[in-house]
Amino acid sequence: MAQVEGSALVAQAIRREGIEVLFGLAGGPIQDIMGFAPHYGVRPIGVHHEQAATFAAAAYGYVKNQVGVAVLAAGPGVTNGVTGAHVAYDNCFPLVILGGSGPQRARYTGTFQETENIPMFKGITKMAVQVDS
Repeated sequence: MAQVEGSALVAQAIRREGIEVLFGLAGGPIQDIMGFAPHYGVRPIGVHHEQAATFAAAAYGYVKNQVGVAVLAAGPGVTNGVTGAHVAYDNCFPLVILGGSGPQRARYTGTFQETENIPMFKGITKMAVQVDS
């Protein structure tokens, strides 16, 4: 059986939803999503800070009348996106943030950049969920 990369499936799903551009700061598992994106017709735009990714994605989505997508690395990468998420929420800009996280089974074991992301986004988004592999 052929092995399939999860990052390729994410990039493919983003395109299937009609998304043409995604924003992010390549790092950790996010760099693989951004790497696979062009193979599925999605243009990755790299930024110098995760906050810029969320602001750019929200503005792009608003101007293009589409959903903006930002992909953020785990830990501080996701926390850096909170302000952009809040601004998008307050202005009703359509924004999807895909944020990295350590595996659930490794929580509270001191894994690299372990952060509880969901509680930070609960009050400033319509939906904040964690998907475990």
